[in-house]
Amino acid sequence: MIKQKLKKIVTLSLIILILLLSISQNYVGVVYAAGNRVNTASYGLGADSVNISMDNVKGTYKIAWVSDLHMMQPNETNINHAWYTNHSTTFEQRNAGFNNSYAILPKIIDCLNANDFDAIVFGGDMMDNYSEDNFNYLKSQISRLNNSNVMFLVADHDYLTEMTTNSGTNESAASLGVGGEIKQITIGNDGDSITLIGQNFANREISDSAISTVSNYLNNSQNALYFTHVPIESQKEPDKMQSWSKSVHNGDVYYWSSASTSNGYKPKSNYLNTLYNSSSLRGVFAGHVHSSGNFNFSDGAIEHVFNAAFKGIIGVITINGNGSSTGENTSITLESARNQLVQWALNFKKQEGLKWKYIKGDELYAIRGKTYKGGYPQNEYKFDCVGCVSYILHYSIGINYEGAVSGNSGFVTPQNNVRDTKHFELHYISDDDQPIPGDILIATKGQGGSGHNHVAIYCGNGQVVDCRGTETRINTVTSEWVEPENSTSSLCKYTKFARLISVEGASFSPIDGDFDITASGNDVEEVDLDEIAAAFKYNGMPTEISSTTTTFRWLFDDIGDFGNYILGILLSLIRIPIVGLTSVTERSINTGLHNLN
Repeated sequence: MIKQKLKKIVTLSLIILILLLSISQNYVGVVYAAGNRVNTASYGLGADSVNISMDNVKGTYKIAWVSDLHMMQPNETNINHAWYTNHSTTFEQRNAGFNNSYAILPKIIDCLNANDFDAIVFGGDMMDNYSEDNFNYLKSQISRLNNSNVMFLVADHDYLTEMTTNSGTNESAASLGVGGEIKQITIGNDGDSITLIGQNFANREISDSAISTVSNYLNNSQNALYFTHVPIESQKEPDKMQSWSKSVHNGDVYYWSSASTSNGYKPKSNYLNTLYNSSSLRGVFAGHVHSSGNFNFSDGAIEHVFNAAFKGIIGVITINGNGSSTGENTSITLESARNQLVQWALNFKKQEGLKWKYIKGDELYAIRGKTYKGGYPQNEYKFDCVGCVSYILHYSIGINYEGAVSGNSGFVTPQNNVRDTKHFELHYISDDDQPIPGDILIATKGQGGSGHNHVAIYCGNGQVVDCRGTETRINTVTSEWVEPENSTSSLCKYTKFARLISVEGASFSPIDGDFDITASGNDVEEVDLDEIAAAFKYNGMPTEISSTTTTFRWLFDDIGDFGNYILGILLSLIRIPIVGLTSVTERSINTGLHNLN
């Protein structure tokens, strides 16, 4: 009997360990980008995702980015061992350092085929060095793609030959896509047009003729995205970008910048001005640094640097059209828009809340506007209450308001109530007129000038999502915010709310359910880990784990025997901070746990 129980414990431990290994702690395997599902977890991959809104685009589009795989064939027949010796390493050590990434490539191709991307961009350094073995394997895998919109960009490692002794043209990698220094693809349906521009050999100084080609593409496009292996200095946030690069790449400014500290990445001024001054450029995307970063590139564009594929991560760009046509969007109802707003707000707070930073003061309006236009996700979100609500409204249901774009105002403000009268109308809270989920609650100072001005998104059941002070949780409407309006205390009551009355310009794919944690399939089913804990006869798991000490105090206080202790640690790790489990796995684990008792 004891042996059978131990076998079950070991089996279940292995199952959970496999699940842990397949889940990235930093990159969620099932991504919601404003409601668009991209499943990477089923293929053992993570996703580095970013959202862009385009006002003159009606549809929703997905683009995959893959770079920095640094693939090395383990059976390479022409190793130049002298090169590795001179660099104090071996072929085997370098291959292990890149996680034997040749084995990751088939998973990436399978994932790309399964997710129906509108375009795929391979952003360079797919091979660690050029060799016939590497090239033939890479080409054989890419030939399996079922997508015709593929852009392959070559970077320095793709044509580096010093690591091997075989002969061959190191420019052969360019044959995986249309040749030339600049490449271009156009995507879009039903009148939408989005131009994808790619720079080949981005580690080299770009030629003047290539700059002219880029300029022509930008001038003839309403919406353009620029892809390059090596990042380009942000016009709007150069200091932030330099600090980021130095922190993740051994103190180097490792991209095209006048402050570059390595490889001579000093950009031409006419190249930078072509990109900075473009009215059609919406985003710049790069790799190279092996870490993720997000910046405001220019007045109309963001820049996102994707993490490396050898870490099992691909980039996902989701373009959400705000719609150029006038009139109501008949495919979206007010009810579905309110539900989308609530679900997106809750997900956003749970997944990104620790990045929120409360702001106020002289720079408030400028910072509001930058955050609003900065895309999703960002490294840090700088909000006041108005900026937070405006950001969520824009990225959840796709509506826009000019005052929110500039940061000078918002859809709804406590001082001026409803500013965006096209989408909202003002209500006063009374016994006969109560807020419903999706309404924007408004609190104003009391008659004596005391209290706070505040706005928040009401999510039902007494919960709001808002930004106030340093709090990063789902807040509750408590006595803190329900003092009488004429109170002389420092508190104040929500007395009004703004209700969505129009979905004009709205564009989104609805989120079903409260929190997306499934790894595959169409059904969204949340795993209740407290129910799993009950199978061990625990008293329940902590809802917030603030430190390792707290975690293990809970474990030692509530676990009765050694087998449950081991499984309890594994379950606690799963709980920190997010989990992706399929419903099938959930049922299997629950059945096994109940059988132990």
